[in-house]
Amino acid sequence: MSHKPAEILADGLARMGIVLAHEAVDRLARYFQELKKWNSTYNLVGKAPDQDLIEKHFLDSLTLLPLMQEWGCPSPLLDIGTGAGFPGLVLKAALPELQVTLLEPRQKRVAFLKHIVRTLGLRGVTILAARLEPEGQLAYAAANQASTPTTLPPHPVITSRAFTRIAGATLAGLTQARSQPSSARPLSGPWPTSYARRQVSWRSGSRPSSAQEAVQSWESQWK
Repeated sequence: MSHKPAEILADGLARMGIVLAHEAVDRLARYFQELKKWNSTYNLVGKAPDQDLIEKHFLDSLTLLPLMQEWGCPSPLLDIGTGAGFPGLVLKAALPELQVTLLEPRQKRVAFLKHIVRTLGLRGVTILAARLEPEGQLAYAAANQASTPTTLPPHPVITSRAFTRIAGATLAGLTQARSQPSSARPLSGPWPTSYARRQVSWRSGSRPSSAQEAVQSWESQWK
C-alpha cells in the first residue's frame, strides 16, 4: 500500500519524537513532490521509492531539528555542499524563522534550490553557486561573479554532508573562533544511526585540530 509524502513524513517525525506544525509538514511534502519532478530530468538524487527518498534525505535532515531548537535556532546556518538542499533547505522549510546560506557549485542544483525557495515562498535564504576551498575562499562555478563575496562571513552553525573534506581550521574561521562537531542525540525510530551520522553540525566551542579528529569525535558518539 502506497502512502502520500505527507503521511510518510508525519509517521517518521512521530517515530523520532519530533513535532512540527501541519504547515511545515505540507511545505516539506511540496518540496518532495518538486524534487521528484526535477529528479526525472536532472538526477538530483538517486532514484528510489518515495519512502526511501523521504527517509534518506528529508527525515535524515530533520534529525538535526532537536539540536537546532536546543541551541535556540541560531542564524544564519551555513550548509556547505547542500546539493538538493540537504540538510539546510529542509531545516529552513521546517523552521521558517531560520536564516540559511546554501553553498552549492553545481548549476542544476542551484537552479532547483532557487525554484524551491520561490515555490515555498521562503525568505532569508542566500544561495551561493560556489565551492569552499581549503583556505576558506569561495570558488564560483560561473565566471561572472564580480559582485559576490570571495570569502564567507562567520556563521554560528555549519552543517555539511561532505564534512570529511572540510579542514578543521577552515571551519574554525567560519564559526568566528573555535569549532566543535556536535550531533543530534540518538532518537527513537529506525534512522538515527543509519542516516543521521552522515552529517554533522559545528558551532562555537572547542576546536578539533583536523577534519579527521572531527570525524572521529562524531563517530565515537554512535559506538
